[in-house]
Amino acid sequence: MPLTSATAKNHGKFSFDINGLRAWAVVAVILFHFKIPGFTGGFAGVDIFFVISGLLMTKIVIENLEQKKYKNKIYLLCDFYFSRMKRILPTLLALCLSLIVIGWFCLGPVEYITLGKHVTSAVLFFSNIQFQQEAGYFDSTSHEKWLLHTWSLAVEWQFYLVFPLVLLAAWKSRLGRLPITLIIAVTFIASFGASMYYTSVGTYQKLFYFLPTRVWEMLAGSLVFLLGARLQLSSKNNRIIEFTGLFLIILSIFVFDENTAWPGSYAMVPVSGTALVLLAARQDSIFTSNALAQWLGTRSYSLYLWHWPVVVGLYFSRVFRSVGRLGRNQPHNYPGAFLLSFYRAKILQKTLTAFSPTISTTILIIAVSAPVMIGKAVIANEGSPARLPEKYVQILKEAQSMHPRRGECHVGGMMKTPECTYGGDQLGVVVIGDSHAASIMTAVENALPDKRLNVLHWTFSACPTFMGVKQPNTACADFVSWALEKQKALPSNVPVIIMNETSAYVHGFSERAKTDSVL
Repeated sequence: MPLTSATAKNHGKFSFDINGLRAWAVVAVILFHFKIPGFTGGFAGVDIFFVISGLLMTKIVIENLEQKKYKNKIYLLCDFYFSRMKRILPTLLALCLSLIVIGWFCLGPVEYITLGKHVTSAVLFFSNIQFQQEAGYFDSTSHEKWLLHTWSLAVEWQFYLVFPLVLLAAWKSRLGRLPITLIIAVTFIASFGASMYYTSVGTYQKLFYFLPTRVWEMLAGSLVFLLGARLQLSSKNNRIIEFTGLFLIILSIFVFDENTAWPGSYAMVPVSGTALVLLAARQDSIFTSNALAQWLGTRSYSLYLWHWPVVVGLYFSRVFRSVGRLGRNQPHNYPGAFLLSFYRAKILQKTLTAFSPTISTTILIIAVSAPVMIGKAVIANEGSPARLPEKYVQILKEAQSMHPRRGECHVGGMMKTPECTYGGDQLGVVVIGDSHAASIMTAVENALPDKRLNVLHWTFSACPTFMGVKQPNTACADFVSWALEKQKALPSNVPVIIMNETSAYVHGFSERAKTDSVL
């Protein structure tokens, strides 16, 4: 999550290199999400943000401790947390409220309920956990989630909550930066080791969203701050270090892709690149200090927050046009939504500045409760179907007409197969496959020759049941391997039905196929 440039201003001189790196990061992420050819590894921009965040947060806390600005450490913590809230929440709240308004006119009940859940998790900073339970970051269903990108904000906020407490505890030893540096170094090694381990065993996507396997990236920035001050490098060496770092960042953006195990050893490439650029700390670099990079860097947070809803909105627009639904309610008025969001954020930020920290914190808490309560109301009212044309609601109901246990038994993302059965108490048939296999469960149950028999349900969303081929994600590969071993223990007279949307996996999904999978 890109931090505002004011952070650097408030804690020392303005850092042109940091602000320029934000521009590199946000452009990489945006071009990746818009699927611009060549930028297959643009998701590494988030890793760049993590390193920057770690450096700045360490700098803020350590320098305040060394300068003894606060007689009471509680005041330091309160000021730190309030400052982070004031920087992050106004724009995020404005975005969430804007999406709730847009969703009222554009989304069906099911999609609106999902948005309500995601708004709540986003503003309370546990969206990384929410999305981990649903599906992987690179899964096809990601284009249906308006706030998917807020997972990185949640990770950073969880880091903000814990990290200052660790620094304060270590500072009590009166040994200055040494114990802090040792603690950070050990934690860095442990977190990076965990990322490498889970990558090697093929379960890295289970921890893609989690702080423990991401914290090493932020701590890399912390180590740059703590160790970099000891280095006295010549101007020539700084240029070489910066160039090497930028080369690693560019390499990450153009070489890695969605099939790269992430995070893990590969993530060290953009993290190391970012650390080197920060270590060089060149304030007159043509790469980071030019006018365009500075302009983008100062706006990187807003650009980051709004670009993904634009991607999702364009995707839904294609869906609506292809099936001829909603007509004038297509989500096309994004420029107006942008302006409304920016104005809301600016008004809230100015309001917070005008009052004392205590009053401002109270205002923020009230402001956070608004989207949370609205999200809960959306869920409680089942997506408020009365706001839409009755005919459209009827169509959506038919589209959602499925076995009532589908949500429980058809898994995706990182969920484990519950092995549901339908029918009697004796195993009659096993159905294995993707969502197409899940859709025939009741038909297979009704076709059983004996009421005492049942159907055993083994299906995984968007997972082709192919052996010996590269699977779209490791969770899918784990499921196929598990199913293969599991069926070996079944009685030889029990038939196994395997069903997949095979043509799509071989030839690719058409726009119509993607539309059908959404609706």
